[in-house]
Amino acid sequence: MTKQEISTITITGANGFVAKNLRNFLSKNHIKVIAIARKTFQKHHTETVVYSKTLLEKGLQNKLRNCDALVHLIGIGKQSSKYNFEDNVDLTKNMIKTCKKSGIKKLSISVGWA
Repeated sequence: MTKQEISTITITGANGFVAKNLRNFLSKNHIKVIAIARKTFQKHHTETVVYSKTLLEKGLQNKLRNCDALVHLIGIGKQSSKYNFEDNVDLTKNMIKTCKKSGIKKLSISVGWA
């Protein structure tokens, strides 16, 4: 996919370290981003911000309907390893369901836990 073919990329975990750097890169290259996070963060001029805790909220699918790709960068930290793993698995499953319903065909997943 060339730069001209990409219109919008969705990024989950938008206020995390990796996502912040990816968002900076995409903003500098004038690529539209839908940035999804649980908490507020500073947005770029090329971004639309969506707040979500479960990635299944009503209306989320419609907001993602015209996205070309999704980069899933969620990693909940500071809890027990078991909680992190199970929570991250559930959030990833939810995101895959939302991608299917929204018609997003390109998905990159990088999930971690502290």
